[in-house]
Amino acid sequence: MDKEKGKIVNAAVRRFGLPKDCVYGDCMVYLVGNREMVIQNYRNVCFFEESCIVISLKHNKMEIHGKKLVISYYLDDELRIEGRIDQILFAP
Repeated sequence: MDKEKGKIVNAAVRRFGLPKDCVYGDCMVYLVGNREMVIQNYRNVCFFEESCIVISLKHNKMEIHGKKLVISYYLDDELRIEGRIDQILFAP
């Protein structure tokens, strides 16, 4: 049943040009150089330290490593990280 539902959803996305991030619940990440990052559709902040921030997403976790990292604002579905971003990792 799930495979059939997935095929129908994929066909609707292709046919109607629906945005994949909304349909699948994926996160959107916007980078401004290596100094600023905006993440949309996140679940929660799992870990926060000046050198590492771990964000829970729908399907996995995102680790942001760097220096002097701060969360400048967060809303229910969007947050902004500022500082020097050195590395972004996705983990299951």
